[in-house]
Amino acid sequence: MNVDSSVIAQRSTVLSTRAGLWWGLLGVFAFSFTLPFTRIAIGGLSPLFIGSGRAVVAALLAGIALAATRQRPPTMTQWGRLAIVAGGVVAGFPLLTSFAMTTTPASHGAVVIGLLPAATAVAVVLRTRERPVRSFWIFAFLGAAAAVVFAALQNGGLGSLTGADLLLFGAVIAAAIGYAEGGLLARELGSWQTVSWALIVAAPLMTALTVAS
Repeated sequence: MNVDSSVIAQRSTVLSTRAGLWWGLLGVFAFSFTLPFTRIAIGGLSPLFIGSGRAVVAALLAGIALAATRQRPPTMTQWGRLAIVAGGVVAGFPLLTSFAMTTTPASHGAVVIGLLPAATAVAVVLRTRERPVRSFWIFAFLGAAAAVVFAALQNGGLGSLTGADLLLFGAVIAAAIGYAEGGLLARELGSWQTVSWALIVAAPLMTALTVAS
């Protein structure tokens, strides 16, 4: 059996640590526009339409890209894992944050969503059963505590978390799980391919929600 054998599945090239960090930084920068623009859109559109409609547009573009480049369809197991990604980052996070932005400022939501990197790191550790050093857990806890305390104090006290805060925390958990699974799948399917297939998985539900809204 040689490298050219069709029995061997092709694996996507994994980025170097430095390249991965730079792409991650660019992703965080682009991600930072999410809540401000969602808050602006809420002024003229329903949160259900905003949360679901953008996924429909993205799914159309994803389908074109996948077809044009003739990507190999995922396996049955990978489809199941893609459903987890879709539930977290295509449906869960956009819908929850859209509804949260109807009652809370984008600046407030952005700080709460700042919990997402730490939550994603924890989700990855739990998913891969890694054993990080003690300092990882210390700083992950401090980051989570800071976000919770900020959200509570800005609303008047530790016992005054609003419904919007709960939606934002739910969005963080959903996205963390989706990102963790998506990161692992990206090593098998490719980076943009994983996002695109996840959009395809969620397309029927998000289309139905868009039409309903």
